Amino acid sequence: EGELGSSRNKGKETFGKISTPSPRTGKEGRQDNGEVTDKDDHLYFWFPLLAGLSELSFDPRPEIRQSALQILFETLRNHGHLFSLPLWERVFESVLFPIFDYVRHAIDPSGSSSQVSEVETDGELDQDAWLYETCTLALQLVVDLFINFYNTVNPLLKKVLMLLVSFIKRPHQSLAGIGIAAFVRLMSNAGELFSDEKWLEVVLSLKDAANATLPNFSFLDGGDFVTGNER
Repeated sequence: EGELGSSRNKGKETFGKISTPSPRTGKEGRQDNGEVTDKDDHLYFWFPLLAGLSELSFDPRPEIRQSALQILFETLRNHGHLFSLPLWERVFESVLFPIFDYVRHAIDPSGSSSQVSEVETDGELDQDAWLYETCTLALQLVVDLFINFYNTVNPLLKKVLMLLVSFIKRPHQSLAGIGIAAFVRLMSNAGELFSDEKWLEVVLSLKDAANATLPNFSFLDGGDFVTGNER
């Protein structure tokens, strides 16, 4: 509940920073090219709707969370072509990314699962199951959304990569697997769209993930390691 409240407050802060619509805005609330700007009346309707659906995507009731997640991404798919880059930035930062913040806090990533496994109830295991399920689906949908609107949102690639790598770097095996699957999905479907600069961002993110997850072999350089022949 605390995490959801935090997400809600963050959405309100973002919503509060939206300036009032300009008197020069067209009656349809769009720029000449048809994109919705971040100074339109539209924002006063988009953010409460999208932020509310984002929170409901982790409702403990299966029918509620599934419907919320479906409607959230269908809304973005159907109307995303009208969004400007600044509006997409707000959507990613205040609507989509908080979904995964909630997951990372709800599932213990510290590797202490062995200590609590003896006292875990069926209800707690079920909760973990639907958190994984929802997180897997949501991450795939975020990747697909990024690919569909790549021409507009490509400047956000670095932030999307940071999200995926943050999962890959988790010591929690299931969360890391979710991140790897989403990373492969992004590379397979959007790789041909990347410029040399974007590929550099991808390679650097892979390097970051590899450095964070490779085993520590520093003990091999010490005197504590003795080979079979030396014995």
